[in-house]
Amino acid sequence: MTVMLVDDTDISNFIMRKFIEIRKPETNIHEYTDAAQALEVISQVSPDIIFLDLNMPIMNGWKFLELMRSSALNNKVAILTSSTCDEDLNKSKEFGNVVNFYVKPLTPDELARVFDDLSTKVAS
Repeated sequence: MTVMLVDDTDISNFIMRKFIEIRKPETNIHEYTDAAQALEVISQVSPDIIFLDLNMPIMNGWKFLELMRSSALNNKVAILTSSTCDEDLNKSKEFGNVVNFYVKPLTPDELARVFDDLSTKVAS
């Protein structure tokens, strides 16, 4: 499995990488603190799932999702945000490739559910 972490905060990517390494040590992890850079390489990396922060400078998560859609990139996305705003949750439903919406920090149990859900969706 290949995972892309897109968060402007190094510590958030570090925590997610450690959680993933514990739960799914065989996972290939690509970390980006620059959403534009992540978008440039998404086709080469071909992630099974992208963990995406919403609140980032220069290119926020919404712009990232809009550019994915306009480029016909349908990679699965799990949003990780510090926002507890219902508006953000509702807006995330406008994107068919958003499969989960979590308020940071994601717990190891939530991460396990993300991978279980992804495995189920890939198998069906």
